[in-house]
Amino acid sequence: MKSNIYRIISGILFPIVFVALFFVIGGTEHGVTCWIGFGSTMLMYIMLVAVPLLTPNSQSSYLFGMTSGTITGIAFAVQFIFGLIFMISDFEKWKIALVIEIVIFVVFILFMLQLLQTDEVTAKKELKHQQEVYSVKNLVIKTKMIVDRATDSEIKRCVRNVYDELNSCPTSTNSQVKAIDDSISYSLDVLNQSVMTGDLNSVKASAISVTSLIKERKSLSR
Repeated sequence: MKSNIYRIISGILFPIVFVALFFVIGGTEHGVTCWIGFGSTMLMYIMLVAVPLLTPNSQSSYLFGMTSGTITGIAFAVQFIFGLIFMISDFEKWKIALVIEIVIFVVFILFMLQLLQTDEVTAKKELKHQQEVYSVKNLVIKTKMIVDRATDSEIKRCVRNVYDELNSCPTSTNSQVKAIDDSISYSLDVLNQSVMTGDLNSVKASAISVTSLIKERKSLSR
C-alpha cells in the first residue's frame, strides 16, 4: 500500500512542479518554439510513466543491453534537455524545434517497437520451455504414481528403473519428441495395467518398451 502511494506521489510530482515553474517563471505568453518544448517534454514524461504499466513483461527483454524502462528514461532525458533549450531560447524558427522533436519521438518509437518484438520472441521461448518442463514433469509424476502402486519388490525395482530413466530426461523438445511423449504416456498406461495385475514378466516387457522410448527421446533432445 505504501509503495503504491509512493509511486503515485512520485509520478505526479514532476508534472506539478514542472508546470508550476513553467507558468510562474515564464508566464502565459510564450512563442511557438517554447510551447513545442513544453508539450514534447510533458508527452515524453507521460510515455515514461505509461510504458512500464502498458508493457510490464518487456522489463525481462533487452535491446542493446537495455530494457524498456532504460530506453524510455534515456529518451526522456534527451527530450528534457532539448525541451529546456527550446523553452529558454524560444527562437522564431519553430519548425527546426518541431523537426528535432519529431526525430526524437520517431527514434524512441522505433526502439520500443524493436524491443516489443524481442519481448514477443522471448515470451514465446518462455512459454515453449514451460510446456516442455510440464510435459516431462507430468510423465515423471505419472511414473512415480505407478511406483507407489507396486507392492512386489521386484516389480517396484523395474518400475523404479523406468522412473529414474525418465527423471533424467532433458526438457528440450521438438515435434518428434512431442510424438514420443505421447507414446511414452500410452506405454506408461500399459505398464500401470501390468503392475496392477502383478505379472512380473508383463511388467518387465512394458518397462523395456517404455525405457526404449525414453532413450529415443533423449537422443532426439540432444
